[in-house]
Amino acid sequence: MTDHICDYCGETFATSNELGGHVTAVHRRDQIVTDADLILDDIQRVAEKLGKPPTAKEMSEHGEYSQRVCQNKFGSWNEALREAGYAPNRKFRLTDQDLLDEIDRLAEQLGRPPSSGEMDRIGEYHRWTYDHRFGGWEEALTEAGFSQPRSYQECSEIPYGPNWLEQRRQALERDDFQ
Repeated sequence: MTDHICDYCGETFATSNELGGHVTAVHRRDQIVTDADLILDDIQRVAEKLGKPPTAKEMSEHGEYSQRVCQNKFGSWNEALREAGYAPNRKFRLTDQDLLDEIDRLAEQLGRPPSSGEMDRIGEYHRWTYDHRFGGWEEALTEAGFSQPRSYQECSEIPYGPNWLEQRRQALERDDFQ
């Protein structure tokens, strides 16, 4: 197992996800990484290691830079792959129905609607795609025909204010859903 070492402070982590979370939280990596070539070199290194272009999940597992950093830098994971010299490894033009069908597939598999974390771990598409397309995970579930989780329904009864869900979504986006 390869240790993942923070370039800024030298701390080591077992996974690139842990390293990415550390760098985002401690060093604000999205503001520090200004050289797109560093990210592209990392994509190529991971591709060479795997023997194929990495998926977004594989990049987050094996890369120095997470797929989220790649998306932020290039606009999408597929655009990052293109810039690194690879063809997209997934359907590029996803329709809303493609995304909703994946929620349905996981709901059938799990016997209930998937959580956003389950979508990231076992789903075909990353939660970020749903957030971007539908405005948030809860909105995607609603669009797929599922009621919002009970915890979110109860939030409206708590005196957080009428725009609490929108402010929550913005805070999650700001903090890279960490």
